[in-house]
Amino acid sequence: MATALERARDAAWRASWTEAFDLFGRLDLAELEPRDLEAMADAAWWTCRLDESIGIRQQAYARYLAAGEQRGAAYAAWLLSVDYGIRDESSAASGWLRRAQRHVTAHPECIERGFVALTESDLARTRGDFDLARTRAQLAMELGERFGSLDLHAMGIQTLGRVLIACGEAREGVALLDEAMTLVVGQRLSPLFTGFIYCNVLATCVERADFGRAGEWAEAAMAWCDSVSSLTPYHGICRLHRVGITALHGDWQQAESEALRTTEEMQGLEQHVVAEALYEIGEIQLNRGDLTAAENWFVRARKLGRDPQPGLAAVRLAQGNLDAAAAGLRLSLASTAEPAVQHARLLATQVDVAIALKDLRAARETVEALESVAFRTATAMLEATAAAARASLHLAEGEVEQTLVHARRAWWLWESLKSPYFAAKARMLIGLASERGGDRERAYTEFEAAQASFERLGASLDARAAAERARGAKEHPQGLSRRELEVLRLVSTGKTNREIAVAMGISEHTVSRHLENMFRKLAVSSRAEATAFAFQHGLV
Repeated sequence: MATALERARDAAWRASWTEAFDLFGRLDLAELEPRDLEAMADAAWWTCRLDESIGIRQQAYARYLAAGEQRGAAYAAWLLSVDYGIRDESSAASGWLRRAQRHVTAHPECIERGFVALTESDLARTRGDFDLARTRAQLAMELGERFGSLDLHAMGIQTLGRVLIACGEAREGVALLDEAMTLVVGQRLSPLFTGFIYCNVLATCVERADFGRAGEWAEAAMAWCDSVSSLTPYHGICRLHRVGITALHGDWQQAESEALRTTEEMQGLEQHVVAEALYEIGEIQLNRGDLTAAENWFVRARKLGRDPQPGLAAVRLAQGNLDAAAAGLRLSLASTAEPAVQHARLLATQVDVAIALKDLRAARETVEALESVAFRTATAMLEATAAAARASLHLAEGEVEQTLVHARRAWWLWESLKSPYFAAKARMLIGLASERGGDRERAYTEFEAAQASFERLGASLDARAAAERARGAKEHPQGLSRRELEVLRLVSTGKTNREIAVAMGISEHTVSRHLENMFRKLAVSSRAEATAFAFQHGLV
C-alpha cells in the first residue's frame, strides 16, 4: 500500500493540485525533502495560495542550500523571483534573482542557468538593452536544447520573439511566438510553462494590438485553463485578455461579465490584473454612453494603480470639460513608455480633444505620432485607429475628399476586424464628410446605418447623435451641408470672410470654398442673394 508521502507525490505528478496540497498538508513538513516541499509549493500556487506557495518554496530553498545543492537552490530562487514579480514586489523579486544568479555562477552550463537567463532577458528588454536581451534569450534556447528541456527551449523561443518585436523586428518576432505556441498546443510542455507561454504571448499580441492572433490564442488558452483541475492564477490572466477581444467584437455584456469574473479570480493575487479588468469595464460603460458609471470604474482602477487614461479623458471630453481632458492626457503621455496599443489609444483621444479645442496644429502633430506608432506595429487595429484620426483631422480642416479616403479606409479595417462599434464611428465620419460635400443622400444613409449599429450595441449617446445627424441631413435645403449653412448664417449677419474664418475656426481659403459651393447649390451669384435666400427659408 502506498504511503501518505507517495500518495501526495502521485497527486502532484498527476497535476491534481487540490488533492496534492491537502495530502502534503497532512505530513510533517520538517521531514520532507526539498523536492517534496517544491511540489507542495507548486500545489499551493496552482490553487491560488500564493502567500503559502512562497513560504513553502522558501523552505525548499533553505533545504537545498543546507544540503549544498546549488542548482536546486538556484531554481527555487528563480521561481521565488517570478512569484514576487507577480505580486509587483520588485525589490524582493530582484533580491531572489540575485541569489539565483549567484548559485548558477559555479554551474554556468546547466538548465537552471537558462531559466535565470529568461528573466535577465526580460529585464534587459524592459530597459531597452536589446542586445543583452537577445543574447540571454538565445542562451536559454541553447541550454534548453542541449540538456533536453523542452520547457526551457520553448520559453527561450517566446522570450526571443518578444525581444525582436520590441526592437522593431516584428515579423521575425511574431514567427517565434507562433513557433512557441505550436509546442504549447501540442501539449509537449509542463503545465507551469504552458501557462507562462500562453500568458506572455497573449500579452504581447494585445500590447501590439494584434487582436486577430490574440483571439485565436485566447480561445486555446481558456480551453487549456478549463482543463486544469482547479482554479489557477492563469484563469484570470487569460480571461482578461479575452475581455478586450470580446468587447472589440461588440459583445459588451459578455465582456463585462468576464471582466467582473476576472476581478473575483485575481483578487489578492495580481492587483494590476484586477485594475486592468476594472478599467475595461469603464471602457464598456463609456461606449454605452453611461458617463457616470464609466468614471466610477476608471477611478476604481486608478486606486489600484492603473492609469485611468485615456478613458477618463474621453469622459471629460463628452462632458465638455476640455481642459481637464487635455491635462490628463498630457500627463499620461509624458510618463513612462506604454505598450503600442495603450500609446495609440492615448494619442487617438488626444486628437479628439485637440480638435474640440480647435488646436489643429496639435491635432496634426498627434496624428503624425499615431501614424508612426501604427507603422512600426503594422497591425490592422492601429492602422484603423490612425486612419480614423487622420479622417477626423481632415474633417476639421474642411478637406472633404481626404476625409472620405481615410474614413473609408478606417471603416474597411474595422469591418475586417469584426468591430461593429468602431466601424459605425467610421461611418459617422463618412456621413459628416458627405454632408459637407453636399451629398445629403449619402450622408443620410451613413448616419442611418451608424445609428442602427449603435442601437444594436446599446451605445445610447452615439445612437442619439447619429439620429440627430440623420434628421439634419434630410432637412437641409438645397443640399447645403451643415458647415455651408453655418457660413450662410454668418454671411447673412454681414460678416466678412475673415470674420467668418475666426468665428468657425477655419481658414479664409476654406470659407471661400464653402461660399463657392453654396452659391452654386443655391444658384445665386452674390452675398446679397444668398442672404435673401436665407431669410426666405427661415435660416436666420
